[in-house]
Formats: sequence, C-alpha cells, structure tokens
Amino acid sequence: MKTTKIFSFIAALLAMLMVLSACGAASGTPSATQAASQSADTQPAAATEKAADPVTITYCNFNSSGGNEETLAKMVEAFEASHPDIKVDVETIGYDDYFTQMQTRVAGGTAPDCYELNIENFAAYANKGLLAEISGVDVSGLNDTALNAFCVNGKQYGLPESFSNVVLIYNKDLFDKAGVSYPTNDWTQDDVQAAAEAIRALGDDIYGIWQPITYNEFFKVVAQYGGALLNADKTQFTINSPENVAAAQAVAAKLEGKTVVIKAKGGASGRLHGKVTGKEVAEALAQLAGSPIDKKKIELETRDIKDAGVFNGKVRLHVGVVASFKVQVEVEQA
Repeated sequence: MKTTKIFSFIAALLAMLMVLSACGAASGTPSATQAASQSADTQPAAATEKAADPVTITYCNFNSSGGNEETLAKMVEAFEASHPDIKVDVETIGYDDYFTQMQTRVAGGTAPDCYELNIENFAAYANKGLLAEISGVDVSGLNDTALNAFCVNGKQYGLPESFSNVVLIYNKDLFDKAGVSYPTNDWTQDDVQAAAEAIRALGDDIYGIWQPITYNEFFKVVAQYGGALLNADKTQFTINSPENVAAAQAVAAKLEGKTVVIKAKGGASGRLHGKVTGKEVAEALAQLAGSPIDKKKIELETRDIKDAGVFNGKVRLHVGVVASFKVQVEVEQA
C-alpha cells in the first residue's frame, strides 16, 4: 500500500467557487468579466463626459443561505462601492434545490451571469462548455492551490470563493496514556493506523481516529493516499487508480467483520412493532466505526428487518471494495 505524509496540505478541498456563465443572463446583460472591463474602459475622459448607465449582473448562490446572507450582503456592498457602475443582483437558493434549478436554467438559456458551483460539479460544467473563461482579473491574493483547482486546459473558469484546509488534530493526553509518540511531518498512514489502534485500546468509549465515511470525506482520504478523483487536466475520472483503491480499502477495513446491535420495540414472539431499515443500520455502524456512514451505500439481505435475529449486510465503498458486517436485532418488549 502506498503511504504518503498526512500533514501535507490536501488540495482539492474547495467547497465552492464563483463561475461565469458562458451564455450570459437571460436579460442580455454582459458577463461579469465584460462588466468589469466596461467599468475600467468607460471612465469619463473629461469631467464633462456623461457617466455610463450602471450595468446589472446577476449572481446566484447557495452558500449564503441559512444564516450567511448578511455576510454576502456586506461583500456585495463593498464591491458596488468600489465599482459604482456595476450593480449586483443576488439570488440565493437553498442547497437541496440549487443544482436542479441551475441545470434547468443553464439548459434553458436563462443562467445567471455568475453563479456558485462546488468542486463536485465544476468539471462537468467546464467540460461541457457551459462556463466562460475568466481573464484580466488580479488573482495575486488568491491561494494558488485553490485557484488551480478550477483551471482546465490552461484556462481559468472559476475563482475560489471559499476553501477548507484539512489538518490533523490530536489529543496529547490520549497519546501520553497510550505511550504513543506525537505525530510528526514524517508520519505515514501506517503510522496513523498504529497510533489509532493503540489509543482505541484504552477503552470502549475512546476512538483512535475519527474520519467520516462519506463522499465528501472520501476524496480527502484519497489525497492522503496520494490519489485524486480527476486527472491533472480534469478531463477524466481516475477513481480506479491504485491509490484510490487503497484509500477505499482502508475505509472498508474499519467495518469489515463487525457486528452492530440494534434494539427495537417488539413482542415476545420476536416480531417488531415497526422495522429496522438502512437508516438505523447506518446510525449503528457510525457508532461502531466512529464515523458517519452513508445509508445509500448499505445493502441488507433483508431490506426492511421486521423480526429479531442476525442479518448480513454490506457497505459498497468502491468498485470491488466491499465491507461485510452483521446486524443483530434485539427486541425490547413494550
């Protein structure tokens, strides 16, 4: 198994970015790049020259929903103050509906001038020619890794709006109790695993390491193993690379052969009053593994468990990478 240093800055953690629509807004207003150029080019050459009418651009986003509206409003206010000939019309859509609406609007030719995308959707939009190239923008203050994540075939199609750094946080007290040396920059994934097992042995209520088993977390594990979900120019998926498979196998090892116990209301006969579904199993596995589990990845031999007993289950984490476990359902008599 290939191991890599775990303290390296993991690059592709960019949650959101701002992109420009290749076709412009339905109202016919210029794109943001065009508007910015006009802002510079249409400054009056003399005091007697009449200022150009303000240009309105539309910006659609999901990140400001749920409490961040005020922050975005301040950003827009600052932008408009420094660009008095540009007005920004902001539309905020909840995350659950955002990408469905955006796909419909892009297909119908009514996409906003600028809109927010996450890293999961960016490559598809860029490769389909749905985004306009961004040029003439000062990017000197932006993080290079974040910026390059949205560059395809040498062309910049998005600017990072926000990104996350992934770091390892460790509890010195637990390391001391387990007699394990503190992490260093030379540590590999094997070192992490060894330390986690030693700390886990301290007690049933102590986890050696916590890392969610979900898509949003898996691509970080991939980076830790030296892999990536896309090739360098972001035109092909590389999910089946040896590094990615190794990452999936490491995640699967956390669950392989484990038994989860679920208690449910039922009668003396062992028949449940309700049923146990993938949702309850995912929650039980999360408690066992110390990591959230995506219920959509779970397969049960009995889809809806309605009786007490032991049942087989699987979690599919990758093509050919499956963790098998057992579900033990016990009746709690009402």
